Parts: sequence; structure tokens; C-alpha cells
Amino acid sequence: GDPIAILEQTDFSVAWPVTESWRFVGRSYYSLKENKSIETFAGLEYESCCYAVRFLHRRYIRDLTGDVNRAFMIQLELTGLTSIGNRIDELLADDILGYDSRR
Repeated sequence: GDPIAILEQTDFSVAWPVTESWRFVGRSYYSLKENKSIETFAGLEYESCCYAVRFLHRRYIRDLTGDVNRAFMIQLELTGLTSIGNRIDELLADDILGYDSRR
């Protein structure tokens, strides 16, 4: 039979309310086998009735050679109209279980 593959990784994510309008978001994805971070991001988002602003710093392994990429992202979302900048809300929805930009 096929050997059982054991993942040796940790994945921790959070979307934590700081105030009624501000929320801290973050994720740490770590390889225990290689003893290094695969992806880490942390940021803040502000949401009101009319707009949302998201700030995020992200560090991740870009390719199989282990090259690291860093990015600082900003997004301004006008509720019901449009979004300008990086699609941080999509990244957060993909990477944080249960994340909803429309609290």
C-alpha cells in the first residue's frame, strides 16, 4: 500500500475585533519539517457604514527555490460601489477560515 503522508505544518489565523470599527487580521503558515515560515501576514482593517480601509503586510515564499517576497498592501472599498487597490478582502477570505468582510 501507499505510505501515509504526514503533514508537518502549522497554520494559525485570526480576525480579532479591536473596537467596533477596527479589526486585527493575521495568519502564520509554518513548516515544522523545514523550520521556516511559508507565509505570514498581519494587518488592520477599518469598516464603517460607507467604506472600508485595509492595510496588510505579507511575507511569503514565492517559488520552489525558497525566494521570499514581501508586500505592503492597501485597499479602499466604497460600500456598494467599488474597490481601489489590492484585493485584500479576497486574500483574507481565502486564508482565514470564517472571515467575512461584511461583519
